[in-house]
Amino acid sequence: MAEEDRGLPSSLLPEAGEADISTKALIAAVIIFLVVVIVASAGTWLLIKSWAHIEPTPALPPSPQPTTKVGPPLQIAPALDLQALRAREDRLLRSTEWIDRDAGIARIPIEDAMALLVKRTKRKDEPGTGHPGD
Repeated sequence: MAEEDRGLPSSLLPEAGEADISTKALIAAVIIFLVVVIVASAGTWLLIKSWAHIEPTPALPPSPQPTTKVGPPLQIAPALDLQALRAREDRLLRSTEWIDRDAGIARIPIEDAMALLVKRTKRKDEPGTGHPGD
């Protein structure tokens, strides 16, 4: 009667003495499981036995070491290399020279270039200079 109190339909309630699981199905599942385990074990044993007669391949001799350098050369003194790089870049930023004389391209010191840019920007901002904002 306790089952009826939970609201279960009577078709889902087990009869008196009826098991929740089929004994035949349980026994069949156990037998199938044991057969699978025995077949897998026998197959593994046969495979190991057949491999026992295979001779191992002899080890290959080590490959000769290359006599030339394969990778890029390493820096011996990275701090000095960085210092030389920065000095070279600093010289380029502060030097004056022609890059392409025919095209009129020259290198000027960075301070002069910034001052020239400011001067040109101020001229464009003045009214009457043909700036698109006029």
